[in-house]
Amino acid sequence: QKLKSLNSSFFVNFDFLNNGICVNGNHYPIVKMAWAKGETLGEFLEKNYKNKAALNNLSKKIKELSEFLGKNNISHGDLQMGNIMVSDNGKAIQLIDYDGMYIGSISKLGSSELGHINFQHPLRAVENPFNDKLDNFSFITLWLGLQSLILDASIWDKSQSDSDSLVFKVDDFENPENSKTINLLMSYPQLTIYVTNYIKICLVDQFKKIPTLSDFIDNQINLEYIKLSSPSSFKINTYKSQYPVISVLDFVKCEKYIGSQVEVIGKVTEVKIGWTERKLPYIFLNFNDWRGKAFKVNIWKEGLDALNLNLSTMKPNDIWLGKYISVKGLMEPPYISSKHRYSHLSITITKNDQLTIISHDEFKRRLDCCEFINRINSYTRQQPLVSKNNEIIKNILNNNIDKVGPQNRITISKTSQYSTIKPSTLLSKNQQIAEKIKIQQGGQHNFPGTSKLPTSNHKPKQYQSSFFKDHLWAIVICLIVILFLFRCLF
Repeated sequence: QKLKSLNSSFFVNFDFLNNGICVNGNHYPIVKMAWAKGETLGEFLEKNYKNKAALNNLSKKIKELSEFLGKNNISHGDLQMGNIMVSDNGKAIQLIDYDGMYIGSISKLGSSELGHINFQHPLRAVENPFNDKLDNFSFITLWLGLQSLILDASIWDKSQSDSDSLVFKVDDFENPENSKTINLLMSYPQLTIYVTNYIKICLVDQFKKIPTLSDFIDNQINLEYIKLSSPSSFKINTYKSQYPVISVLDFVKCEKYIGSQVEVIGKVTEVKIGWTERKLPYIFLNFNDWRGKAFKVNIWKEGLDALNLNLSTMKPNDIWLGKYISVKGLMEPPYISSKHRYSHLSITITKNDQLTIISHDEFKRRLDCCEFINRINSYTRQQPLVSKNNEIIKNILNNNIDKVGPQNRITISKTSQYSTIKPSTLLSKNQQIAEKIKIQQGGQHNFPGTSKLPTSNHKPKQYQSSFFKDHLWAIVICLIVILFLFRCLF
């Protein structure tokens, strides 16, 4: 009601449905939202980080949004590249994902999430506040990142920005004195005062001391100055990702995250180009022998369009073969071929910001992160509050659990910022909910490792099979036996 009363273009139209979904006879609330205009901030910046006009437009709109939310004592709670929609060359922005928002009337409910690590102050995980100051640090980070790119677009690559980070990453917040990115920005005289104040903000001892974006821009802050260490003392920081980081060669670990958002890293050893039966082009990126258990990247026609790849004029081998890449997305159920005896897990590319080429050194840095079961554990300084949404999901899954069996019961980890499925289970939360619905309707289980669910509607020719093709030899033998018996009898 509060957001609707504001009638602001910063928000999309939505309705809260108290009994929006029914599972196992129990009703749960959902938010029904209109389709937002444009593309995510991450997608927009991937294409426009060199476009000064667009960046200036964005910078102004970010400041306007900050002032608007501050004026109305509202916080979004998770400002990041994926929750801001951009259109009209940066002149229009809209917020999406409202489940973690702060409004005065619900202040007693407490925070349900901690936001994206690359846009949140480290103290948010410590104090877990829930007030109208939640977005201050995120706004400052967004604005300063945009100002840096306006000054020098090469900072995008130098800071290894991507769809999950805008110039800065969590390492820079936690250890600004040893941040290569912050040291780089300090070398630009136009940014010195902002970067100096940003360092002070990163090192505050209380979350409430973080100023508003307007005060930051106007240099209206009164915080202690922390001197940067010399460049020679800079250390390589441990890589932290918003998602679990997995090696492409670790099939077992990939299997544990089926149905979850992950980041997978590895070296491309084969680029397979082909056409579906509908004559649509596709590319598979392989990382080891595909005959057996393997992970691959699917790039169907829509993915090729998103990446702006034209196979008639470009050579995919030149782009990816022998290169180390990072791919982020949903780990899809396995495609299993009994005929060719392989099981493939995959991520399908649908956006231009999912696939990134990284250096060998960066690959090794990210590979170190794979040793952690959950990278968030290294970021969290205390046991956080499990979100109310996750409690609802847990109740859904654990209700009438005898229908599914204890092996599919979800367990909420108490050592992570977010609720996670323990590695012992192969089903994501959404998959488990879907399974319970199927069971109620008399459907068949599709548990990972046993299903043959297709990962896309675009099946390549060599993967398409039928009963007769797969069992042709058996059919021929049966016909011969029948003919032989017929001759013997008659």
